[in-house]
Amino acid sequence: MAGAARVRSDRTCCAREHLTDREVAVLTLVARGAGDHAIASELHLSPHTVSSYVVSLRAKLGAASRPEMVAKSYVLGLLLAEVWPPVAGVLRCVAGTGV
Repeated sequence: MAGAARVRSDRTCCAREHLTDREVAVLTLVARGAGDHAIASELHLSPHTVSSYVVSLRAKLGAASRPEMVAKSYVLGLLLAEVWPPVAGVLRCVAGTGV
C-alpha cells in the first residue's frame, strides 16, 4: 500500500511540474464550472487566451474534454476536493467517512 501511495505522489509531482501557475489557475476555475469568458474576466485575459490554455491543459493531461480534464486532475492530485465542494462529499463517501 505504501508503494501505491509513493507512485501516486510521484505522478502528481511530475504532472504538476509540467503545468504553469496560470494553467493551474485556469484549471481550478474550469473545475468550478467557469466558462472561458468568466475565466478571462477573473484572470484578466482574453477568452481566446483562456481557450488556448484549456487546449494545452487537455493535451498535457491526455483529456478529450473539459470534464475528463477535471477528473484526471483530481485523480492526479492536481486539484483539491475543496475546489468543488460536491467532490469532497463523494470522496468522503468513497472513503467511508460519511457525507
